[in-house]
Amino acid sequence: MAVYHGFFDATINVSTGEYDRKYGAEDFTQYFERIVGTGVCVYENPNSLKAFYDSSGQKVMVNPGYAFIRGYWLKNDGLFAIDMRDAAVGDYVILAKLSLSRRVFEIVRENKPTEENYSDELVLAYVTVGENSSVTVTDNRGETYCPTIDALGSISEKVKWAINYIENEIEAKLDEILSNLEEKSAEIDGKVEEANELISQLSPPAVGTIQFSASQNVGDEWLRCDGSFINEVDYPELVAALGKTYPSGDKFKLLNTTGMKGALSNGVLYGGKLWVYSYKASKLYGVSLDGTEPPKEISVTSSSPKWSNLVSPSIKMPICLSIVDSKTGTGAKVFLSQVLHEQDDNQNVSDDYKWADYFCLFVGDFNPESSTTTVDLPFVRVSGDTTYRAKSYVIPYVISALIDGKESYYTYWGNGLYLKWDKDAEEAEGVRDNVLAYGEDSRTGFNKKNQDELVALRRQSFENTFSSLLKGIYNTDQLTMDAYNEASSANTLPPLNPMIVVGAKRILNGFDLTKTVWFDLDALTSHVDENPFPHLPSGSRVFVDAGTYAFNKDMFFVFVGTGIVFSRSLEAKNFGFLDTTDVLGVITQNGYLEYDEEANTLVLIGEDSSSTIKAAKIQLNTLYDYATDGAWLPMIASDGVPAYIKAVSESS
Repeated sequence: MAVYHGFFDATINVSTGEYDRKYGAEDFTQYFERIVGTGVCVYENPNSLKAFYDSSGQKVMVNPGYAFIRGYWLKNDGLFAIDMRDAAVGDYVILAKLSLSRRVFEIVRENKPTEENYSDELVLAYVTVGENSSVTVTDNRGETYCPTIDALGSISEKVKWAINYIENEIEAKLDEILSNLEEKSAEIDGKVEEANELISQLSPPAVGTIQFSASQNVGDEWLRCDGSFINEVDYPELVAALGKTYPSGDKFKLLNTTGMKGALSNGVLYGGKLWVYSYKASKLYGVSLDGTEPPKEISVTSSSPKWSNLVSPSIKMPICLSIVDSKTGTGAKVFLSQVLHEQDDNQNVSDDYKWADYFCLFVGDFNPESSTTTVDLPFVRVSGDTTYRAKSYVIPYVISALIDGKESYYTYWGNGLYLKWDKDAEEAEGVRDNVLAYGEDSRTGFNKKNQDELVALRRQSFENTFSSLLKGIYNTDQLTMDAYNEASSANTLPPLNPMIVVGAKRILNGFDLTKTVWFDLDALTSHVDENPFPHLPSGSRVFVDAGTYAFNKDMFFVFVGTGIVFSRSLEAKNFGFLDTTDVLGVITQNGYLEYDEEANTLVLIGEDSSSTIKAAKIQLNTLYDYATDGAWLPMIASDGVPAYIKAVSESS
């Protein structure tokens, strides 16, 4: 039994520099939650956060107002516009959405889920986009998934107090804190002068020397001791003095893979799970990212005689899993695909179903709550270019695109040939693109990691050009002659290396344990670097599609079975290494890596030498640069006076 009290002004102990009480955001949100609750506040504003459609601007507009979720608050002080010009035919929701991981409370548009189950979200309105770009907005405030606060005025004074606190009291408190800090600064001037007098006796101070100063002008060679991370490239002397720190995941968690069988496909992050297909079990497994639940199992069956063409995955012939949301309605499709390289070259596949002897491609409905799904061939025949010449190693992911109001699917077959077919059509079109035909170094297919683009390097005569389908995101001008010669030497890479990872400014176009081939899209130059990595543990290896790029960190990550190599620049020797053997052991088969940007996590899965399935989620430390190895600065202050550490020598 205890009695609690709170929200009294804090008093500082001058001798220790500590305050006698501290309050965090949690204290205030719990307080707000108890007196206000969760919902849209309509007190004295019945149109608070009401959504309506502005046909002239093709935008959904959200009125000014307030919303509360678990004590966190959102204030919209004007008309908030949500662009609908890019919205396909279908159903959407306008949400007031709280994300504690991103520390935001925002208004967003999302696809309406098949099964509605919202957490920390208020559905302000439902939006339906019709065939002729007609838009219907249905107000959902006060209905299911969006309660209102104080609709009858029953707690009006409490709500008024909360809003007044947001509008006025917080600003007043900040002004008061600033005034107190200025008074405190005057009190400690004497102690600062005394400390600096002692420090000045060191001439010159060595790298790693610490001094206290309330002044903001301590010189560029000094860094504040605030616990931040510094990299070795910028501060080699200070890193040596502090002791080099190697990166590690600060929340490295094994995921539950109980009962899973091997021979895995790639993975797909969908609905809070990492989905993979097991050839041995003929099942889809959904591995829960919170690690607490056993894997979800969906049995995959087919009555097609071509189903038996599917073979156990290898680096030559990976099984590719794609889960594609509908762009014209609700629901999703699951695709399983595999290019069969054992077949003869130059086969004509124009006869019905003959293409399926060279290219396994199956589709079925995907419902993450179901226990079974049935797959079949998505079309009967291939027209257009029907000559199969796929001898390069590809990853035939399937993507969809909305073309002239029709949903079309795409996949890459190899050697410049890709297939395109409309939903529910019996025929696919074989299209051979000259750029892709010369893209011998670009062997991945349409890849969601590359924004659904198929990226290719064209090397013909004196030209060396990057191009991409479908949106042309990565099309570039001709590269230099030197770049062409360097790129040609990429042919010395091992042939079983289909991985290509596209970044904002650079492309990792070839990778093994001793060499990288990469391209700078700004400078239009190519690079082939020998032995670019730090020392890798025994058992390291390359997998089919175990690389990814994190746009919000400007960082490349590649899983090599024993850990993850990472770099921002892709330049030789500018790679770090994150060891995973303590958690996963050594992954020897079917390794896969994906990045979850919203959760800031790397998710990986694979099989060890005994075919045991291992999966893990690595929470990346937000303070760590991950560009190079380095060290953490100490966190030091005395009586409120910050400390600074000498970072570079006088001669630097």
